[in-house]
Amino acid sequence: MNVMRVALSVSLAWAGIAVLAGLILQVELFMPGVRVFLMDGAPAPYLFAGLSQIHANAVKFALPATLIGAVGCAQLARSHPDGSTLKGGLSFSALALILLGTAVAANNVLQPMRPFGPWASLNWVGASLAGVSIFAGLIACIRTAQARRTSLPWLVFAIAPLCLLAVGVQIFRQDETRYMLHDSYLHIALWHAGGGAACLLTLGLLSVVARAEGKRVDARVSIILAGLIALVWAVMVLQQARAGLEGLPRGYVDYPESFSALQARASLAAFLACGLFLLAVLRLAVAPRRPELDPDASVF
Repeated sequence: MNVMRVALSVSLAWAGIAVLAGLILQVELFMPGVRVFLMDGAPAPYLFAGLSQIHANAVKFALPATLIGAVGCAQLARSHPDGSTLKGGLSFSALALILLGTAVAANNVLQPMRPFGPWASLNWVGASLAGVSIFAGLIACIRTAQARRTSLPWLVFAIAPLCLLAVGVQIFRQDETRYMLHDSYLHIALWHAGGGAACLLTLGLLSVVARAEGKRVDARVSIILAGLIALVWAVMVLQQARAGLEGLPRGYVDYPESFSALQARASLAAFLACGLFLLAVLRLAVAPRRPELDPDASVF
């Protein structure tokens, strides 16, 4: 079984679900009153809430496990000889992360049915799963000198959204109205700041995988793409944080007209970030292979 292929296929399906749900949400948020969520001609806010739940659980639980953790473990397994215990353990870990991430995400999306039981709805289970996955992906990015050179541009620019996350957490903790901020768009901004760092880590990991498969990955192009994604993502997070600090609540389809400019800029930045991320992935998919060294020429 090609564990890497399985991990990439499953994560691609979850990424499609998460992105599609998020983009549909942004259509409504881009301009209030567009009435995207209608059922029999009447407003249906539960559709908005349902898509929000699908997007959030796919991003928080499924994608870290399948796209970062499983791919990271599969990449680490490649560095060990076939039949070795460590290679088998890493491959098993990759498959386990795929199953656990899918189970936890699906269990939270399908509440209150909970087909996988109440254990898969515990917050500490999802947090532990995401932590282990990010650790595995990071190790795969820095394990060898070649991996470090390939992933460095992405990891460096991942610091920007992490800094925004740190600043946002400090504001949240120090503000006397933090309980109100928890239900505001500042909460969304903090999640998106962490998501931006995870996206850049993911692209660094995918670059390492592409390089290991013999593809040519130009570091200069990686620097440009990583910088653009970090910049656009920061714009989105800052606009959402500003809206939250001004009192915009989260979880509602419509919002006051005074927040339209902030939401429009945040949504536009989200569309651009999605497009740049897709461009970065396509660049790796179609990257040419490095020319093999001619053994006869190497002698001379």
